[in-house]
Amino acid sequence: MNLGARIIGVGTYVFFLLFFCFLIGKVGKKGVKKVLIAYAIILALIGFFFVPNAENDLYRVHGVINDFSKIPFDTFMTKSVPASNVPVALIYYWIIGQFSINGLISFITALIFYLNIFYVFSDYAKKNDITGKALSLSLLIIMCNSSFMEVIGGIRAMLSFSIILRCIYNEIFNNKSLLKDIIWYVVAALIHPVSLAVIIIRLVFATFQKSKTKIKKWFLTIFSIVSLIMLFCFGNQFITAMTDKANNYINNDSYSYIWGYIITFLILVGIFVLQKKCKGFENNTIDARLSLKNNRFFSYVIEMLMLVFVYEYSIFSRFGNFNLLLNIPVIIYYTNTLLKNNNKSYKYLLLYFLGILLLTCVRGDLCALKFWGGI
Repeated sequence: MNLGARIIGVGTYVFFLLFFCFLIGKVGKKGVKKVLIAYAIILALIGFFFVPNAENDLYRVHGVINDFSKIPFDTFMTKSVPASNVPVALIYYWIIGQFSINGLISFITALIFYLNIFYVFSDYAKKNDITGKALSLSLLIIMCNSSFMEVIGGIRAMLSFSIILRCIYNEIFNNKSLLKDIIWYVVAALIHPVSLAVIIIRLVFATFQKSKTKIKKWFLTIFSIVSLIMLFCFGNQFITAMTDKANNYINNDSYSYIWGYIITFLILVGIFVLQKKCKGFENNTIDARLSLKNNRFFSYVIEMLMLVFVYEYSIFSRFGNFNLLLNIPVIIYYTNTLLKNNNKSYKYLLLYFLGILLLTCVRGDLCALKFWGGI
């Protein structure tokens, strides 16, 4: 069981989480970007030294990378890549495989993932009047579950999610055109089939999304409809891969973990309550209210899908991770409003998510984090 190794691994994760929560509380929004870049590097290093068990996805990924690294580049690009439904993932594996360092895949994936996620965190913090204490509490909330293990162990799904999350944030909060992000959506879809499901949801949601002007609303609607038509007309291969993956999860006996269910459900309840409470606090500018409203509504769609597929653990937990990170702006806004208004409810929020963190460390997937021991 390697109990000692697991205690050291989990202890390392918790130590750095609490350290950076403390640090970000001190520097506030002016230094948030630098602190979070440092934290992303630390998390990537933890991923680099992670030793997976034989049943962990990462153990299989190491084997795939080693096999790909032996294939000549010309053969790989002309035979392996065109035959795959996830060509970007294969190229990603092949490039990293050339270094023959197993830990590199987790290091690079964690670094890219958290730079994307922390970009959302720091950008929202810098553009709004956010206190250091609110940033500290918000960081604790978004890091309280076992999503880190899915990042360094599962690799592809969370990597593609982080790309999509950054795109959605820029479109909703920074008024970036969905058209300009289309290449990143394609990249994400070609990393893991599950990301295509989220992209389809995003395009459908865009047709209902509220916009500041009618022109922008019509453009977004028309572009989304055209994109969906093109996807279903010319992307049948990738649609089939997505549905096959979903059917495999649903119809076959896949991995399930009762404590993972409990943790994901507790976070879902916490986020949903937070979203409802947040509605009463939206007294800032019209643009800011509209952005938060669109973000919440998109999250509601994800939450509904989680409940529809609650019987399938992989879908439920992965969408739960996505939904938690999707709500980063809502989390920051809500915690900041509580603290600025001296509302003591922030203490209950802190205790609730500290309890989830404790449960995650004791019973969540995080307890598999170790730096030595047999596979």
